[in-house]
This record gives sequence, C-alpha cells and structure tokens, in this order.
Amino acid sequence: MTRSLSKVVRGALQAAARAYPQEVGGKHWDLERRLLARLSGKLYFTKHDLVEVAKWKTQGRTVPRLKTNDEGLVRDLTRISFATADPALAIQTLVEGIDEDRLRGVQYPTASAILMFHKPTRHTVLDPRAWGALHNLGLIGAKPEDWSPALYARYLACCRTLALDVHVNLRNLDRALWILGESDWLLRFLMRL
Repeated sequence: MTRSLSKVVRGALQAAARAYPQEVGGKHWDLERRLLARLSGKLYFTKHDLVEVAKWKTQGRTVPRLKTNDEGLVRDLTRISFATADPALAIQTLVEGIDEDRLRGVQYPTASAILMFHKPTRHTVLDPRAWGALHNLGLIGAKPEDWSPALYARYLACCRTLALDVHVNLRNLDRALWILGESDWLLRFLMRL
C-alpha cells in the first residue's frame, strides 16, 4: 500500500478494534481470550485444541468432522505447519495435508484461525467479512470464488502492512476489519463524528 490512509479511516479502524468485545458478545470474546492465552506459541495443537478453535471460528459447524481426525495426525500436521516461516506453506499444510494425510473439517478460514491462535503476531484470520472491509477500503481486490495458499499470503501481507499504517497489532486489525465488514458499522461510526 503506497498511499497513506485518511485520518477518518485510521480512526474508524482503531474504533472498530476497540468496539470488538462489545460487538461480538461476552461468550465469544471470552473464548477468544482463553484460546489466545492457552494456544499461543504451542509447538503443536491437539484435536481438542482444533475443536476449540472451530467453536470460535465456525460456531461449532465443523466440530463433528474435526472430531474424526486422528490425534497423531493433528499433532504432526500442526507441528509441521507451525515450524514453517512461509504463510502459504503453513496454511497449505493444514488444509491439504501431506501425501494422502489431511485433516478433515479444516478449510482455509479455520486453518487461518489455527495459525492465528498459534502466532497472533504473525497470522490473521481469513474471513469473507474482513476481506470485504479491505476491498471496500480499496486495499485489495474482490474476494475470489475459492481460497488458496497464495491468496492467504497476499491477504496476510495486506493486513500486515495495514496494521503498521494504522498502528495496531495484527490481531486488533483483524478484529477491526471483522467489525467494519458489518454493513452499517462504518456508517454508524461516521454519524458520530
């Protein structure tokens, strides 16, 4: 991003990040805080960890499929994914697995949430709502039909740059984008100015 953000947009992003706990509700916010405290920096995740992340990211929709995964496979694939510095390869490992071994119930949005809970300073959550906010700000193109490792890497680079420009950490930027992705939040913010 070569152009600087306006003060209004910067202010909206900062306000949205602050509003996140109230907007998502106490139960969701509490779960996120507990997971960040418990999972950040682990060398690998367990099946239980994946189920908890899915409860947060998908409101439990993918939990039945995640529960069918082999515990050893979960540990191996998360360990390999977490050890790589390349975000595209990290997410690809979680979604596509290695050889014929892959995790059931893990698509790109959940995989990005797994990465975020592992390293919230390096990863963010791939979310259509947050993507839409970036697109509406003119910072990224329209969301393609399908996610991919390269797309995640591009999205992450955009978010990292924006976080630096707005002076918030990557996790707070993700929260702000999720809030801004709500159709009328920005309008309500602008009406208060």
